[in-house]
Amino acid sequence: MTDRPGTDGLEQLEAELRGALSREADAVRPDDRLGDIRAAVSPTRRRSGPWWAPMAAAAAVAAIVVAAWIGLRPGTAPPPIPATPSTTAPVSPTPSTAPSTNGTGSPSTDPSTPSTPATPATPARPATPAPLVAVALPVYYLAPPTSPDGRYGLVRVFVPGQLPTAATLAQKADAALAAAVTVPADNPNRFVAAWPAGTTARYVALPAPEVGVSLSGPGVTGLPEEAQRLAVQALVWTVTAAVQQATAPVAVTVATGGPIFETVGTNVFKRPGAEQQFEELATIWVDSPYADQVLAAGKAVVVTGLACVFEANVTWELRQDGSVVKQGHTMATSACPQQGSWSVDLGTLARGAYQFRATEISMKDGSIAFQNVVPFSVG
Repeated sequence: MTDRPGTDGLEQLEAELRGALSREADAVRPDDRLGDIRAAVSPTRRRSGPWWAPMAAAAAVAAIVVAAWIGLRPGTAPPPIPATPSTTAPVSPTPSTAPSTNGTGSPSTDPSTPSTPATPATPARPATPAPLVAVALPVYYLAPPTSPDGRYGLVRVFVPGQLPTAATLAQKADAALAAAVTVPADNPNRFVAAWPAGTTARYVALPAPEVGVSLSGPGVTGLPEEAQRLAVQALVWTVTAAVQQATAPVAVTVATGGPIFETVGTNVFKRPGAEQQFEELATIWVDSPYADQVLAAGKAVVVTGLACVFEANVTWELRQDGSVVKQGHTMATSACPQQGSWSVDLGTLARGAYQFRATEISMKDGSIAFQNVVPFSVG
């Protein structure tokens, strides 16, 4: 390669080019050109050449000179252009996967935290049912007359069951009412089945002092009027015992509408006062043992109950396999019209099934006026 001419040679070349351009420019003599224009447009004369030819030639020469001068100048880099600050926010790269979560299902708010796989949720364990305890619920059943001149009466029976340890009064009431509308399968006392199979009775919380009972349907038809009335009272006694409000008014309703029995409509009912209770209650109750209870062997068996009988006299007998093995009399703590408590100590009994019978004897003719039978076993 050959070196470019130095600065002095370029200055000399510039001077020569300027001189050439100046001489060409001085040769141009502009005038109004009116005569040439007329001659050019005249059809009788041929044009000798365009008027602008000398100007074009001069311009061409000037262009060549300028190009040569630029090409011969030493190369210099143009000054850098200052960068203009960007006004556009930087764009974050679009992630190729779903954003990581912070463990709660929400996207993580810390971009510097590396994404980690979500911990699989632990399957929810089924709720542990509350522990159950054995209970004996007071339930009232309707007992029929034992003799032709006898009467219907309510018998309190402690029905075994199971409820949660911390059962509420409402739970106890529902359980007791469920038993009250279903007579026991083993029914030696012939309790009256006043409610059709499948009938339900539920406790209903009402503003104090009332409580409520909702029946799924009416009672059976064809019962004597007194039996109809006392069948409703059996529910009243049962629910008020369960919620421990003996004197509470009880509103009894039927979900399907209509009356409870043919002669008993839906209404608010109560237990009678203490002096009239004997008119509704059967004369003898056996509280312990309860029906079909299994007692521990080797311990004395004591039977307890309540009675409202003539001269407070309770006749009893113990049977096994249909035969009387023990019998006797005991006295209640009071005579009618008040119920009195009574008890019989049977001593230690051999293992086996037994039946205890507590009897009211009619003072009129010595017949059985009423009898309460409780089967139990020792094991």
